[in-house]
Amino acid sequence: MADKASKEERDAAFRLVEDDVRQGISAIGFAPNEAAQESADADRGTSAFGWGPPFDGSESARDEPRDVTVVPWTFVCNHVGGVDEAIEDAGLFHGMFPTGREVTIRGVTFVDRSSGEPQFYRYVDWADALTQLGCTVSQRVLLGEEAYVEGLHTLHDQETQS
Repeated sequence: MADKASKEERDAAFRLVEDDVRQGISAIGFAPNEAAQESADADRGTSAFGWGPPFDGSESARDEPRDVTVVPWTFVCNHVGGVDEAIEDAGLFHGMFPTGREVTIRGVTFVDRSSGEPQFYRYVDWADALTQLGCTVSQRVLLGEEAYVEGLHTLHDQETQS
């Protein structure tokens, strides 16, 4: 079995993930929530970014092989719009204009250090974030291209008959 990561290695991975999440999520229109930063405590981290439940940063919650560190996280932020002018439709998150709403974005990042440089594999619960922004998230059966085109023709025929 692989050696376990030390507390210093886990804390370093946590800070790398915090920087990755802040940069990535800020680029799509979310800013850290100032109130959350002011009320942060040592167990949550140093700011609006913190360990995600049920983890609290204890040794047993973060005990994994040395090559990979799993960091469940939460990021309390406000939907303010993007600032990256290089991104088409900057300011829009999934086509939504900034709402100003407070959102808690939840995710987990796997930090793989097996090749030397850390590689991040970030998984975000976007369905929950969209729900907090007031969107209804639903599913439908995925259609192949042929079935989709056939459906469009059927709708068009129904409209012209009305």
